[in-house]
Amino acid sequence: RLLVDLPDAENRLKILKVILKDEDLGSDVQLEEISKLTEGFSGSDMNNLCNAAAYQPIRDYLSLEKKNSNSDNITTTSGRTDSPDSSDIGTPTPKLRSLMMSDFIQAKKEISASVSEDTQSIAELRAWNDLFGE
Repeated sequence: RLLVDLPDAENRLKILKVILKDEDLGSDVQLEEISKLTEGFSGSDMNNLCNAAAYQPIRDYLSLEKKNSNSDNITTTSGRTDSPDSSDIGTPTPKLRSLMMSDFIQAKKEISASVSEDTQSIAELRAWNDLFGE
């Protein structure tokens, strides 16, 4: 048997680089800092963190779109709300903003490590690995 332990900061950094290789990262994103903030995270946890962070620009866009559509609606004297003409159907979708460090900080509040370093089972697995592992 072989124990595959949780990744250390250096390996979490490598995982982040692989997961985020095709993402548009803002200039303030510090992958090294994120790797340090995610002690105890597995590769799967890192993927969940990045997914949660990637949703933030979408949430911001939808919030802004909702705000703009509410201000574009016109209330008639009968109390009915009319939307503007839908002639903008062919309008290209605007580009989402880049991922920012704050997106990862917020995602870290939502996503936690799936394995606790303090659990006795982890300590037992490591002790077994020291005795019998390869």
